[in-house]
Amino acid sequence: MWYRYLVLFGKPVVKLLVAMLLANSFVFAAHAETEIRNVEVQSGAEIRVKHFAGQGKAALLWLPSEYGVRAGQDVTAAALASLGYEVWMADLHTAYFVAPGRESIQEFPVADVVELAEKILAAGKETLFLMASGKGAGLALQTAREMQLRAAGRRDLRGLLLLSPFLYQGSPKLGEDNRFLSVVHETNLPVLVLQPTLSEKYWRVEELVEALEVGGSPVTYEEQKGVQSGFEARSADDLSDAELSARRELPARLHHAMAKMAKIESPKRAAASRDPENYRRQAVAEPRLAPYRGPQDLPDIELDDLQGNRHRLSAYRGKVVLINFWATWCPPCVKEIPSLNELNRRMANRDFQLLTINVGEQEAVIRKFLEQHPVDFPVLLDSNGEAIKSWKVYAYPSNYLLDGNGRIHYGYYGALDWVAPDVIDLIQTLLEK
Repeated sequence: MWYRYLVLFGKPVVKLLVAMLLANSFVFAAHAETEIRNVEVQSGAEIRVKHFAGQGKAALLWLPSEYGVRAGQDVTAAALASLGYEVWMADLHTAYFVAPGRESIQEFPVADVVELAEKILAAGKETLFLMASGKGAGLALQTAREMQLRAAGRRDLRGLLLLSPFLYQGSPKLGEDNRFLSVVHETNLPVLVLQPTLSEKYWRVEELVEALEVGGSPVTYEEQKGVQSGFEARSADDLSDAELSARRELPARLHHAMAKMAKIESPKRAAASRDPENYRRQAVAEPRLAPYRGPQDLPDIELDDLQGNRHRLSAYRGKVVLINFWATWCPPCVKEIPSLNELNRRMANRDFQLLTINVGEQEAVIRKFLEQHPVDFPVLLDSNGEAIKSWKVYAYPSNYLLDGNGRIHYGYYGALDWVAPDVIDLIQTLLEK
């Protein structure tokens, strides 16, 4: 079973490190020896890096997520430096004049990042780890693979630390299995996957671990309970108490993982190649309901709502049904609640049913949220994530619009204005069928 990869954060050595870091976290941030460096590479680019000096033999190259380098990362970097790691935080967005955003990682030349990594090693450290989050994880995997291909049997590249990684090809398509970047299957270095539970990616982590193993990677999976993705990077004012605690604990967790990786024998060569189109550019979807192209034979949904009433999707045959998968911690989900309320009001006397499905949250959390954001429609509870798995949901919010025969006609992932004229026209067309 996949849960054999779950590493409980409770070993005495890790607890001791956490206690030490908690006692000194502000000292690290204030006194870590840091400087901004510009590293020139052969392409002519100058990569801006924030350098945190460490006295040990290992270096850590921290690559940005698609949203760029953020100030909240400094605390973790400084704490890692105090543990002996030399941390290099690469600001690729500034170097290549790329605005942070969903597709920004695809703008960065892998060869330049490889050259940066080699320069870090040439500066005197014996070993190197790569770390990244979100879509930056794909760039980290590609960088590591290219370094292996250039120098077979190298022992200085020790592993990858992936925080809530997004390693799919392009944007998810409703109702279809999403494909991993092929580099996921072409990785054989040790990998840590640290996944917060308040994330749509949490429900797919089993698939990711299995995919990483294909190339031979020894994978360690740790879950971070009760926090959202990006806790390591956001400002302290934007973090919950649980997220602040998680960030204080993070350096010790990473240190423990790197110490384990350093003891694993290095692979003699890179894993076999599997796909020549490893990291191709993906189109950005338009913010509108689009014709649904996925399978129609998706399983029936049968869930209780917050009032304990049982809902079965097939029982709503004869009505146009809008299914909306969401979570309270998802900003786009919150953004579209007013327009969902208004849509439900406008359709009150029509053959229309709105079913929203909250994924994986406790009832008390949802009820408290709804006190501030009242809704006029049923909220179904997918506590174990079974519905999002069977309906192949990879992002929130995800929306499906079905006709009276239960056939899915339109879909979209992301927030929409549900009373925009083009949306109302599509719903009206289905109602008139």
